[in-house]
Amino acid sequence: VHLTSILAQIRRFMLSYNLENNKSLEENYKRLYRLIIEHPILYKILEEITQFTSALMQEVYSIQQQQAASYVTQAKNYIDNYYANYDLSLQTVASALGISGNYLSTLFGKEEGVSFNKYLQHVRIGKSIALLSTTVNTIQEIALQCGFLDANYFSKCFKKVIGNTPKQYRQQNA
Repeated sequence: VHLTSILAQIRRFMLSYNLENNKSLEENYKRLYRLIIEHPILYKILEEITQFTSALMQEVYSIQQQQAASYVTQAKNYIDNYYANYDLSLQTVASALGISGNYLSTLFGKEEGVSFNKYLQHVRIGKSIALLSTTVNTIQEIALQCGFLDANYFSKCFKKVIGNTPKQYRQQNA
């Protein structure tokens, strides 16, 4: 009776991750249930429960890894769409995804190898390079179009990433 109660808890866990649709896990779950009902040796039952829960946890870990990568992809898409918004921040994107800023920051560091803010800055600089090369807009206008409120700060960031000021870049690539 206690073992079937444990199995019921395992089933609830599986349902919380929608793992009842995984054929292999579902077949093993049913096999484990039959084993508990029919097998007289407790050691064998516990060994099977341990192996099953280990496989279950590996599947959950895989799902969580995929979900984490999905959050980073979604965040990058959000940045691509809203980079021009000067108040775009880690918290803004995290809220849009329904996760905490700390969690998104951690995921971003692991997946991209750079911080969220550095990634955002590089996207904005990349967009500004395209505008510097293809438009006659002023540096101030380009800064605003790329999410920088201050042209001086934009120039400072641009120089740090590219090695030249936006004006120098435009002159060299005109």
